[in-house]
Amino acid sequence: ILDSPFNYKEQARTYIPGELPPPAHPEYFQNSVIEIERLITLTDGNALVLCTSNKNMTAIYNALLEKWNGEIIVQGSAPRSEIVKQFIENKRSVLVATASFWQGVDIPGDDLKLVIIDKLPFSSPQDPVTEARIANLKEQHIEPFSNYQIPQAVITLKQGFGRLIRTAGDRGIVAILDSRIVTKHYGRKFINSLPKAPVISDFSELETWWEQSK
Repeated sequence: ILDSPFNYKEQARTYIPGELPPPAHPEYFQNSVIEIERLITLTDGNALVLCTSNKNMTAIYNALLEKWNGEIIVQGSAPRSEIVKQFIENKRSVLVATASFWQGVDIPGDDLKLVIIDKLPFSSPQDPVTEARIANLKEQHIEPFSNYQIPQAVITLKQGFGRLIRTAGDRGIVAILDSRIVTKHYGRKFINSLPKAPVISDFSELETWWEQSK
């Protein structure tokens, strides 16, 4: 409800790749790793990759091990506080995480310059809690996708975005590697919920802004 104290128009950019296939496409993962690699090269690390599942987290972590010459840290390798400490101490590091790292993580300054979100954070319909809530809404003749699943995912995406700008002096990029945010009718709800950082779909334009913002 309240306006943010941060100047997102100056401090941040939201990057949504224009050519990335949707998550269900067989070439999505390969192309998303290419995007992640060039994004972390642009910022020289200091990146948090937020994944929507343990499976995605492990796959991205393993792919980056072969492509990035800096430190790669994965959630689960140590307690959360220790992982954050490792991330801050190891310059040029990349932290690949899921679940609890979408919220409650505070890394201000140049230690975090880039947040990458692999997909829109919809809860799995197979999750027991989600499954039960969907069933309950259907019993009440309430459509669950628009009335429950989308609002919950919007909140989670906002929390993930919020990891980037923590002080008035921060700057950085939030990259959302899910084309559904611009191709699906519900995508506008996600975009409208985010801080008003200008949206960029062209990587060369993002490079220009990043160099000029230093």
